[in-house]
Amino acid sequence: MITHFSVKNFRCFNDWTHFTLTSDKKYTFNDNAVNNNAIQHAMLFGENGEGKSNLGLAMLELINHISQKKVKYPELNHSFLNADSDESVAEFRFTFNLDDSEVVYEYGKSASRDIVYESLVIDHQLALKWDKRESNRALIELDGADSLNTQISENVTSLVTYVLNNASLLDTQKNAGLLNFSQFVDKMAFFKTMSSVNQFAGAYPTQYQNISQQIIEEYGVDNLQRFLSEFGIDVTLTSYTGAEGQKIAQVSKNKQLDFFSIASSGTFALVILFVWLKKMENGEVSFAYIDEFDAFYHHKLAKKIARQISQLSVQTILSTHNTSIMSNSTLRPDCYFELKNKQ
Repeated sequence: MITHFSVKNFRCFNDWTHFTLTSDKKYTFNDNAVNNNAIQHAMLFGENGEGKSNLGLAMLELINHISQKKVKYPELNHSFLNADSDESVAEFRFTFNLDDSEVVYEYGKSASRDIVYESLVIDHQLALKWDKRESNRALIELDGADSLNTQISENVTSLVTYVLNNASLLDTQKNAGLLNFSQFVDKMAFFKTMSSVNQFAGAYPTQYQNISQQIIEEYGVDNLQRFLSEFGIDVTLTSYTGAEGQKIAQVSKNKQLDFFSIASSGTFALVILFVWLKKMENGEVSFAYIDEFDAFYHHKLAKKIARQISQLSVQTILSTHNTSIMSNSTLRPDCYFELKNKQ
């Protein structure tokens, strides 16, 4: 899990903004929200314009150069660096707790695709380091990477991926920390349960012609129907084959109607949430930043959704505008945060 995150000079964050996801509080309720002093489920409140979405994008920025999978990340060519800063590098720092190993990863970029420096420390031992402002010579301290050329080409986008793609790493605890780090990043996701299924960042979901086909093939229309019923939406659903492939229909007394053509924004948001919950339950997601998760939900429904998410084994951060759902019935006081003045 991520235990610390800091960002500077990225979009709205001019100075260092720090997010600490640890707690030593001994609350005796909702203990599933904290795991070995690491906050597994957090909720972040902030008014409009405080940077909640940008914080999520900052936490997912590293997938651009670390993930070994094909990923989607918004193009930030015109809004990557903070507009008020005179500095030319956006900086990011992570601390992870992965299988009882501490992994500290730091990097800087001058643009979304242009890395400037990078370092990786595993259990207080330096594993990788390079700084292109000084030289293209890299320091690689990993067993099995001895034969690698440490004079790094300008075409290399990350020292981490360079090592993973070219070295025959030995089976050591330090190397395991690198692999666990890479696997965790591969499964990080940022998404909004809003009106468009494309509002996400992370590894591309399984490729289907449409969301209907994905639900039909992977999860089952009956499971979607039960899920919607749990949240107060009682509909009868079935599947059919249309001109655009497999689709989901809502069965009424006299006819079948295409479900997504008549579903409300709130219902469609629940359908998107259903798909992501299945991915999280199936181990396809390690960390989920769910932005404005309750944008289309009544506060009672939002509480129920938050409680369900808090039972998952993945790490989650939910951003919200609604303080009424930030109660002890949902999480714990040490799991609630406010983003104000970019801090």
